[in-house]
Amino acid sequence: MLILLENQEDPSMQLLVPESVRSSVTVAENITVSALNTTELAQGKTSWPALQGLASSSDHSNGIAFTGNEDAQAVSAMLEKLTDQINVAGDSAIIVSSEEPIPTSLLSQLPQSLHSLIRRPLHHDLFYLPTMSSELLASKNGLLDIVVQNSPLCMAIPKAPAMERFPLAGPGQTFIKHDSLMAAIDNAVQSQATDQRNKRCIESGLLLLWDFLDESHDISQTMEGKGSPRTADYWHGIMHRREPDAGNASYWFCRVGSHPALDHLGTQLIAWMSELKASPEMLQLAESRLLKSKSLDPFALIELSSAALRNPGSVSDQTLRMVQYLEMLNLLVWSCGSGG
Repeated sequence: MLILLENQEDPSMQLLVPESVRSSVTVAENITVSALNTTELAQGKTSWPALQGLASSSDHSNGIAFTGNEDAQAVSAMLEKLTDQINVAGDSAIIVSSEEPIPTSLLSQLPQSLHSLIRRPLHHDLFYLPTMSSELLASKNGLLDIVVQNSPLCMAIPKAPAMERFPLAGPGQTFIKHDSLMAAIDNAVQSQATDQRNKRCIESGLLLLWDFLDESHDISQTMEGKGSPRTADYWHGIMHRREPDAGNASYWFCRVGSHPALDHLGTQLIAWMSELKASPEMLQLAESRLLKSKSLDPFALIELSSAALRNPGSVSDQTLRMVQYLEMLNLLVWSCGSGG
């Protein structure tokens, strides 16, 4: 449990940034800027470093913010948004995403409690913890694990998203502990006024979004035919598509049959991709190959996924990753019982 610091005449913040931008970020007098070692992060060998050793004492700061972003201008923009929100949010943990990957109309359909879990936080976002108790200072958990578990508020800079914001066509790599993510998911799902089957679908979907494919599969495979309608089977099909196992994915999408989420995605896909600044080539590929009778064709998406896996970084790969992300968020709407 977090312990709020008291008797702070001049509340301050410790900001951890890469050494390359340490002297370039403009901050207020009550913000202390320190260097964050991002070598291992850049090499993809680890999750966020532990808080232990990064912040020396809670006596000197009532909050800690950190980012691996090496663009001083971007850090300053996120910091400005953060400090404005701190004045409103009080003692809440906060994540400021460096860009907005979710179309406005889609984000509005997703419960606020899920917002910090659906943007897939990246190392170049800005994370804030309002307190540094002795327990936190001694914690060996990664910084990302700590923030995500604390039901953070989430906001984003209105900027076109980087491709790495979207899940890979294949399995991907996790950067958070499973227990930490499940604690955050459990907390978020508890507030949903929906039945137990749909809550399990939400869990399966969020695990898949964060690249925990096996754990997502453990849920969806025990819920055959369940959801509203057969939503668990839809998540099951996406998991096998990313595994990648095209044959098994096709089997499960045959079981899904017609799903209203596919119809809704078909009517909104091009508008959503356009809002995310998809290239003309991506839009043309999506419209010509994926849409069928005003619905998304899941079998065409399986074929596109196979093409993406063969050609990382290609138009096929970029299109698949953006469409797949929108597909998963759209299905989360249905899992929450909000589709319509």
